[in-house]
Amino acid sequence: MSDNANSPKERLMSLDVLRGLDMIYLMVSVSVMRPMLKLCGASEGTVSFWTRHPWEGFSAYDIIMPMFIFMCGAAIPFALGRRMDGEGRPAKGFWRHVWSRFVLLWILGMAAQGSLLTFDPDSISIFSNTLQTIAAGYVITAAVMLAKRRLTRCAVTIALPVLYGVAMAAWGDYGENTNLAVVIDRHICAAIYPASSKWANPTTTYTWFATIPMFGFMSLCGFHATNIIRSAAGKWRKVAVLGGFGLAMLAMGLVAEWCGVPCIKHVFSFSFTLQAMGLCVLMLDALYALIDVLGFRRGWWLAVLFGQVSLASYMMGGTFSAAPKAFAEKLVGGLAAKFPDDVRALVLGLATFATLSYILFVWRRFKQASKSR
Repeated sequence: MSDNANSPKERLMSLDVLRGLDMIYLMVSVSVMRPMLKLCGASEGTVSFWTRHPWEGFSAYDIIMPMFIFMCGAAIPFALGRRMDGEGRPAKGFWRHVWSRFVLLWILGMAAQGSLLTFDPDSISIFSNTLQTIAAGYVITAAVMLAKRRLTRCAVTIALPVLYGVAMAAWGDYGENTNLAVVIDRHICAAIYPASSKWANPTTTYTWFATIPMFGFMSLCGFHATNIIRSAAGKWRKVAVLGGFGLAMLAMGLVAEWCGVPCIKHVFSFSFTLQAMGLCVLMLDALYALIDVLGFRRGWWLAVLFGQVSLASYMMGGTFSAAPKAFAEKLVGGLAAKFPDDVRALVLGLATFATLSYILFVWRRFKQASKSR
């Protein structure tokens, strides 16, 4: 592997692997890990740490969404880099690609968790899904990417979480129903949706509109991480720089939490987001060193599969999960019924995951065949 990762023939396998591991965790966390942990006698606290989002604190399950946004940002230098000229200006079709991607992700997000497919105006939510946070981050990162000076790109990246964090702290309340982000979101929802709509007074404590700056920041962190890896520096120097970048963000997040900023995933508080991005960068750094530098490239095929068709895996594992679940039930449901509930759940979960993996394998082969024509 050459030190310059800008070669079009070169693919960073570590990016696919980390994205795939994130998707696999999302797919198996509830259906496989939860019954497995219960069978192993794990405490409810341990089960919650791996499979649920607490209001305050940092569970392993909390990393899924931030990493998804981070990894999509990490792909932007590849996706948009070839749509820029030699002087860093957008070539023809740059913004058409950006906005078409934005629209696709937004509509899929509404279908996934926004009740779009009910065709019921009172049930449809405009903004309530991870794919839409990626869409928002994608546009922000594309705009920042066009800045000619690296200093400008870094300044915007720093300003987004700082301004959001200051605004949240100035409000002075991180309560589930009284923090600044949820108050802003509820005012926006009340203006957008009919008074009779359930979205006018949402019960969820997750925020979307007010948290857009943090979605942009997380995408930009992935963007900068990839640029470090693609730089002309030596391999181990890139590993060191990327590690320093991750450690710095993790440390700042921990210090912020120690200074009184709660670690809250639901509103992407300053302390939570810095810690999450620090962990994402460090995990990417470790995989980059292991796979792309040291050359340990075998045994990652399942993660690569999920990483290369991550959007399809997200939709098939969520919105359209009825198909693999129904197949698994037909295949092993009779056998699973002979076991206790937790064993039955584990067997069905594993069968569903295996079915999903096969569907994605076929889908990837179809895509590859289509491109080769």
